[in-house]
Amino acid sequence: WSQILSSNSIQDKFDFLFHKFFQRLFLALVLLFGLCVTEASAIATKDSIEHKVESHLKGIKYIVSDFIQASDTGELYKGILWLSKKNGVNVKILYTEKLNQEIMVSNGLIIVRDCDNNKEHSYSISQTPIYTILSEGIDLSKEKYTIIENTDEVLKLQLEKNSSFGSMKLTVIFSKYPQTGNIKNLEGWIIDDGKTETLLSFVPETLFVNDPSKVEDKVFEKGYRPEARTPLVQQDNSKQKQKSPKKKRRKNKKEQ
Repeated sequence: WSQILSSNSIQDKFDFLFHKFFQRLFLALVLLFGLCVTEASAIATKDSIEHKVESHLKGIKYIVSDFIQASDTGELYKGILWLSKKNGVNVKILYTEKLNQEIMVSNGLIIVRDCDNNKEHSYSISQTPIYTILSEGIDLSKEKYTIIENTDEVLKLQLEKNSSFGSMKLTVIFSKYPQTGNIKNLEGWIIDDGKTETLLSFVPETLFVNDPSKVEDKVFEKGYRPEARTPLVQQDNSKQKQKSPKKKRRKNKKEQ
């Protein structure tokens, strides 16, 4: 038996099984460690995104922008949105085409007003997912959300909220700085109430953030409508164009 046990064939088989066992053990440890690292990295990434989103939204004190609203039913509307956190959270959405309606957010309520018949309907803002991104004390760790897109230029978060209206989903869309990965702007959002998806998208050239001079208190007054206007960016350009002829006239006088 000693001669048999000491034979090269049995020794080779033993060595083969021994090495195979440790190869599999090593592979299992690598996979397990890799999964742990991947999971830890995913958690760190999610925590980092939470911090960036919270910091950006908390840093927004004023917004004014033209917007385009589109639904999956083919409806298309245009309007203006103002936001101010000067005295609590105040938002006004005024439709300027096709829909004679305004939506106000004030004192914890969403007020939908039909400007044709002056009828109003109000709801608690806490019943809607939009409350999450408007709240001064936003805390994503307490919210149910999914990161549905995160590229060099775009970040999309989808929040879910159960309310008296049923289950609703809010997808918040941010632009990013490709070099740093930091958030650049809130670009808009998509609301899905289970029946219809509605996209509200800011017109980039008209978006002004944290410029209180463009968000006057009077815009939040009931029934306020701005005078006939061109988009915000065009208004600014028209002012520059009006000033330029004066400079030319002065030059002409000097030449004379």
